[in-house]
Amino acid sequence: PAGGPRTLSENSLPPPLVRAGTEGGRRPILDALDSKSRQQVSVLMAETFQNTHAAYRFADSNGNGVLSKAEFKRFLMHLGVYTPDEELAVMFRQVDENKDGSIDYSEFHHAFGSVRPGHAPA
Repeated sequence: PAGGPRTLSENSLPPPLVRAGTEGGRRPILDALDSKSRQQVSVLMAETFQNTHAAYRFADSNGNGVLSKAEFKRFLMHLGVYTPDEELAVMFRQVDENKDGSIDYSEFHHAFGSVRPGHAPA
């Protein structure tokens, strides 16, 4: 790209996530993973899953106990949330607290809180 590679930071990201609109359009819903954005993902999870464990088990499609970037992306897409790969990488790093390249259940729960159907996250 002109001007060299773009450096991403939480403060410089455009709204990366969009959710399919009711009329087939897309609208921005998340701005990286600040606390409001995390709550929005938690609400979407609560609309879809019985609890945080069920959401995590679904996201961990290969059953190895941790989420890869690809699994995290598929999980967000399942919720109807779409983000470009560059912004997804920033979000993934935010959730991956111990920086081991995967998201374990503790990190997932810490990022998105407790999920109960029909309730706002705790």
